[in-house]
Amino acid sequence: MNFNVLSLTNVLTENTINILIFLSLQPSCDCTDTPSVQFNTPNHTFVPKGSSNEITCLVDSRAPPNITWFYMQDGGQITKTCNAVTQCSVLVSGLQKGETRTYVCTVETVGRKLSISLLAEGTGQI
Repeated sequence: MNFNVLSLTNVLTENTINILIFLSLQPSCDCTDTPSVQFNTPNHTFVPKGSSNEITCLVDSRAPPNITWFYMQDGGQITKTCNAVTQCSVLVSGLQKGETRTYVCTVETVGRKLSISLLAEGTGQI
């Protein structure tokens, strides 16, 4: 990171000095792209009763994204957030046979926000 330094010398205490500084901040990346988002598994995933499956939201983006998972489990909404990363995982577990649960992955970058969802369905025992 580069810094510019402003030095004032020979300033007398009886002198009044007004200094006006203008800052122009430029992003360190081209943040205008729309990120590509996908799962590491099919959008409809089957999880045998008594087992678990890790699902990962994968993001391809120039700007470092923030990824948040949302899903309902045991009557409450669960969230998991991963900041400034390109992938974020959650563990699908505890599904009974015939039970379904929707997992939503939301990706936020500078000026962009998009979501994709995955349906996990419990099947019979392993």
